Amino acid sequence: MSDVANGLRICVLVKQIPDPNGITIDPDTHRAVLSGAPVVNTFDTYAVAQALDLKERHGGEVTIVSAGSASAREVILRGLGTGADRGQHLLLDDADRRDSLAMATLLADHLRGQDFDLILAGQTSEDLETAQVGPQVAELLDLPHVSLVTGVDYDGESLHVHRDSEGRKQVVSVPLPALLLVLSGRDGEQRHPTLRGMMQAKRKPLDVTTVPPFTGPPSMTWSEPEAPVRVRAATILRDIDPHDAAAQLAAWLREKRLIS
Repeated sequence: MSDVANGLRICVLVKQIPDPNGITIDPDTHRAVLSGAPVVNTFDTYAVAQALDLKERHGGEVTIVSAGSASAREVILRGLGTGADRGQHLLLDDADRRDSLAMATLLADHLRGQDFDLILAGQTSEDLETAQVGPQVAELLDLPHVSLVTGVDYDGESLHVHRDSEGRKQVVSVPLPALLLVLSGRDGEQRHPTLRGMMQAKRKPLDVTTVPPFTGPPSMTWSEPEAPVRVRAATILRDIDPHDAAAQLAAWLREKRLIS
């Protein structure tokens, strides 16, 4: 652990995902169509906001870490533009070949030895929604971790973590170093990058590490996303006396036990 007397050294794991608002279904092929630029995972923006809040109250430094293709640089710059101090980009083009444990192992190996006091991540990602990478990183680094976090206080020795639990609030104490999974910003405001912040972000340190291709057998495979075809059936009565039509309808409803 670093010298916390000089402030907390905080790492935030962020992920770039397809824009959830840019997904449409082709009515002819029933296939999902992606449009629009990728965006940062919403839960990760809450984690960034929580890190910046701790930095402002207790001093220290915030590092944004992301593993992904070249375009993932944009989500790191967004964090830097919001107020983080430095970025680290694990550059890879084969994320789809890596399951959650493979990605967690990559991140843990990168973080090991960097002496962070606190690692923050979003509770889950909006694309795969496994909610596994964060806990797996914690286990690989032998760190205590807390999920469903909505707020954090620090007394100079331990964290006092506010979390949701089965419809009620909990506050648990956690020693440092630790890893927290941030659920939302309900106990604080979400942060957004400013124009000035984005201009400053381009001058902040951003280290790029090229990750070798994943050589093991693919641990997961993807099929083309496809919407289920909806089958609708109907009975249409034509050229029939209204009283007879009503009688047939009533008989059908009784047969289906929809009326008695």
